[in-house]
Amino acid sequence: MAGAGPVSQKLPSIVVPQLLSEGGRFLKWDESDANCTFHIVEVDPKGHVLSWKPEDYSKDTEVLELVHVRDVRTGQYARTPKAQATKEAIKGFCAFDNEASAIQERTVTVVYGPNMVDLTFVNFVTSSISEAGVWAKHLFRCTNNLLEDNASPLKCLERFFTKIYVQKNQDGEIPAKLLVKHFATGKDDKKRAYDMMSNAGLAQGKRDFIKVKDFTFERFLTFYNSLVTRKDLDVIFTDLGAKRKPYLTADQLVDFLNSHQRDPRLNEILFPYYNSQRANGIIQRYELNKDFANKGFISIQGLTSFLMSEDNSILLPEKLQIHQEMTFPMAHYFINSSHNTYLTGHQLTGKSSVEIYRQVLLSGCRCIELDCWDGKGEDLEPVITHGMTLCTEVPFKDVLEAIAESAFKTTDYPVVLSFENHCSAKQQKKMANYCLLIFGDMLLNKSIEDFPLEKDVELPSPKDLKNKILIKNKKRVIKETKSQASVELTGQQSVDSGNVSIPLDTTIPEEPTENDGNDGEPEVEVVQKSEEEEQEEVEAQQELSELVNYFQPVHFRGFDKAEKFRKCYEMSSFSENAAMNLLKESPVEFVNYNKFQPSRIYPKGQRISSDNYNPQMFWNAGCQFVALNFQTLDVPMMLNLGKFETNGRCGYLLKPEHMRRKDRTFDPFVDSMVDGVIAGTVHVKVISGQCLSERRCGAYVDVEMFGLPADIVRKQYRTKVVQNNTVNPVFDEEPFKFKVIMPHLAVLRICVYEDNGKLIGHRILPIDGLSPGFRHIKLRNESYQPLCLPTLFVEIVTKDYVPESLNDFANALTNPQKYLSEKEQRAKKLEALMEEGDQEGGTEGGKVNGNNKPTLAPSNSDLAVPQSYLKQPRGSIVSLQGMINKDGAAEKKEKTSVMKETIHESASVPTRVGSMPPRKVEDQVKETTKRSISQGNIKPTEEIIIKADLNSLLSHKIYLKLNSKHNAEMNSLVSKHIKELGKVNKEIDLESKRRRSIIEKEKSTTQKRYNKLLKKAEKEGTYTEVYNECLKEIGELNDKQDRSVEEVVKSHRSKLKEMFQIYYEEQLSLAKSQVQPKIDELRKTLKVVEASDKKKLISQHSRDMATLKNAQDLDRSNRMKDLSKGFKDPEELAQHRRRENKKHVEQSVKERQKLQSHQETELETLTKEYEDLSVSFDEKHSKDVADLESLFRDKVKLLDTQDLRTLTPKLLSADCTIGGGSG
Repeated sequence: MAGAGPVSQKLPSIVVPQLLSEGGRFLKWDESDANCTFHIVEVDPKGHVLSWKPEDYSKDTEVLELVHVRDVRTGQYARTPKAQATKEAIKGFCAFDNEASAIQERTVTVVYGPNMVDLTFVNFVTSSISEAGVWAKHLFRCTNNLLEDNASPLKCLERFFTKIYVQKNQDGEIPAKLLVKHFATGKDDKKRAYDMMSNAGLAQGKRDFIKVKDFTFERFLTFYNSLVTRKDLDVIFTDLGAKRKPYLTADQLVDFLNSHQRDPRLNEILFPYYNSQRANGIIQRYELNKDFANKGFISIQGLTSFLMSEDNSILLPEKLQIHQEMTFPMAHYFINSSHNTYLTGHQLTGKSSVEIYRQVLLSGCRCIELDCWDGKGEDLEPVITHGMTLCTEVPFKDVLEAIAESAFKTTDYPVVLSFENHCSAKQQKKMANYCLLIFGDMLLNKSIEDFPLEKDVELPSPKDLKNKILIKNKKRVIKETKSQASVELTGQQSVDSGNVSIPLDTTIPEEPTENDGNDGEPEVEVVQKSEEEEQEEVEAQQELSELVNYFQPVHFRGFDKAEKFRKCYEMSSFSENAAMNLLKESPVEFVNYNKFQPSRIYPKGQRISSDNYNPQMFWNAGCQFVALNFQTLDVPMMLNLGKFETNGRCGYLLKPEHMRRKDRTFDPFVDSMVDGVIAGTVHVKVISGQCLSERRCGAYVDVEMFGLPADIVRKQYRTKVVQNNTVNPVFDEEPFKFKVIMPHLAVLRICVYEDNGKLIGHRILPIDGLSPGFRHIKLRNESYQPLCLPTLFVEIVTKDYVPESLNDFANALTNPQKYLSEKEQRAKKLEALMEEGDQEGGTEGGKVNGNNKPTLAPSNSDLAVPQSYLKQPRGSIVSLQGMINKDGAAEKKEKTSVMKETIHESASVPTRVGSMPPRKVEDQVKETTKRSISQGNIKPTEEIIIKADLNSLLSHKIYLKLNSKHNAEMNSLVSKHIKELGKVNKEIDLESKRRRSIIEKEKSTTQKRYNKLLKKAEKEGTYTEVYNECLKEIGELNDKQDRSVEEVVKSHRSKLKEMFQIYYEEQLSLAKSQVQPKIDELRKTLKVVEASDKKKLISQHSRDMATLKNAQDLDRSNRMKDLSKGFKDPEELAQHRRRENKKHVEQSVKERQKLQSHQETELETLTKEYEDLSVSFDEKHSKDVADLESLFRDKVKLLDTQDLRTLTPKLLSADCTIGGGSG
């Protein structure tokens, strides 16, 4: 990618300090257990697991994989116990006075969990503050490590081995059942596992123990390999050339690495081919048999270890580190973004959380949302919540402290805080002060000198903004007026909650088509204030406004205005519906807009369950901030987590060049090649799986592609279900093939499911980072955490996309030597085909025949068959090719004997230089045909014959006329149904509107009454109680309104369903009645075509016979001329002429009879083909009727799940071909 080359920033590997590997003595407590006991806590030397066990071994050792640890804290942000007994125990252990802060300073809190909401906090307390700091610092460095998260299967087995190893008891032994339970659940499986364990010399039965001194990684691998047998690798090993040998040579390994494991598209200089030296390096590293290694051999075990190693990763290693250039403007990047970050669940009733801000930031998200509202407590502190809902609140200040602590723990790149500000001026002032106080130097509170807030000045780069926090909030520009109270807002106005009128509706409203950043929340109405009050508010609001610089939200005014003003520091937010409309109406303009101006996309208001939209469609348009609900781990969120894992998980991904450069245009709906982008093909063959689940169940694999609309493939490729085997299932499917127009935007998703549809694990792989060949894929859970054992074994083939018509040409360019060799082989085969019969008894020019009589090479003038005879479209070519190439063995023998006889009889005839012995017309035709084919004048028979088929009949004008008539009838019926439905829907709308109107009047009356009460209550100090009563009454009215409208919808839905069934039945009846006329019309069309083809064929046959006669006459004339020149005696000449005439007549009759016989056979074949096609129409009739009935049943079933008010009552879709035409 031009301008986006790799940068030098390697990923750090895990280094475990001695303090952690030796272990420490801690007092452990957690919130679920009031007791706290002393534990020995340690990290294994390779940084795989954290383990802790009671000092007295009263409980089993607990183990936590470090790849599953989300955070490690100490000090201010560590947890403190609630139970007084726990506090007293800690106080006695540490001997301190100041309880709260002292506990936190000595506590190491380890946070882990399957997602960002369901978290577990384990707390370890040490007596030393410095020791707690060292443990927290280095333990966190062992987590969130991309190399460990993307560890090879071999390293994951080492991690699993470590998990088992550290669970030894005080006698240094490990229960055998502890190991077996991870590989077997059924009785037979367990018995086999224990047998394998015994064979590996580990333990003898389920009640036995494994001694630690015997439990080495090598022995564990022996047990694993014997239990998880790999027959798939045995086949590959044999195919690579092992045959009956137990090894591959270094040369065979080199050939395997270059032909299978290397991407053929790579530059040979930058990425040289494997050679013997590199192959021997692999052998020395992975071959355990030293004798084999010394001889340059690799066994099946050595090859397996290599295929499971980090040297054979599915992803290019450089894709994990920060490999993209980070100096482009911010608008040139996809930025990992969160919507309503504070929520842990439902949008209307969910719980708000401070902790989730930490988790989202630690995961690499770089844009988080804060919905700010006035607090209602005595302190009037701003809070964060989902306004006008039942969601809980969290203090604004606490959230800022969590952000400050977590923003840059996993990446240095900038964080954008998207404020949705509903606070009063006074509380906005507090917000500004908190931002300055808590963030300090991290806050970018003014623009950078090199990037002023001016027209045409692009945004700074992520590198320029490292370790900076930016605020996106409404920018207020004070205009000098009479009292400086006039304020120009780039976003919505903020109001004082003490002087507001209550909104009429507290439900989630329909989002606007264009948005300035308030994400569809209802706005409140400003009550008239005095000039002094307004002046105070302006000054208070200005303090927060001054903190806003590069992300100023504005209303979207259209692409033309944005292009005209080009204020790169402004941005607009769009609901997914509004963005989708822009994308459909102006895709190219949307992409161009996103080249210089940021856009933020957020879920529509109807997603109250916090589900997500597919972010890929907006990445395709170049949208930077595609915000998702991080608390919901659905497919879109999994896709987001997988996509942003690359580039160091820094939260920024550079957009493809076409989405950044001003001189390029890009249409995200392109369905052909993109100029300047090399399209690719990816073939994925799912071969096998290993240790997919600890349950005994069936399993299958889905393979999907996400990218441009033309590249997306979903729910199309699925393997068979392998029943009752998740230890080593073999799928061995045919390759799943994908065409990829824009590889830089496309990702592959490979999912493994149990046979009941439950997800076992999945993986998201960027297409431009795939390594081809035989690869193992480590799976992830829903939150994209690595799973230790589950693995898939696949074969990946990646190539540049070449249209099928140019495949041979591309292969010739790729391997010209092989292409020339194949071309020569084909030429030889064609030569043998065309010269069949010529080489038996025939002679070459200047050679002597079997009777030692000289014969001479023919000249080009001896028998000139007309070119028209060789280029006829049907009969002639079939006839001639049949005469030459399709004769049986007996006919071939007959030809040879005739030729020999002719040559023998001609031997007595005197010849002269330049003359030619008599030759069969068939031989000359054969030679001429061969010469014409080699010169490209004619095509082989099978390419020229045009056979009538169903598709050609369906496109015949006779049939199309009837089909058009049928379509008009169906469309007329559908239009009638649509009109009838429209009337019913209109009735529903009118009734719903009437009921809403009644409630709206009640709400309006209530609002006016409460506005008066609120003003009075504000003076009496009872504002909060009256405000809450108002909300409650308004809410009850809203519920009443919803119930009333819902009753209307329910009562009409059954009626709509009944109408749809009637409509579908009417359309089905019409469609079925049209099937037979279409079949009759096909037969009629077939007869017309058949008659036409037979007429053409018979006409061609006549021409062929005439041509043959002319050729025979010409041959006779030439022979007579030769005889005249060879004999001086008239009587002898007459005698030879009579003999020659007799032979000519006999030979000509045979040739004509043979051609006539062939023509008759050809005519019979043509007739038979049309008869077969006619018979197939009966089968088509039955199939079309059955398909229509099946379609009807499916459509009726779907009525229960569809929105009948927006559904078109159309049984047949526009592209339906049932019955032989569109519906």
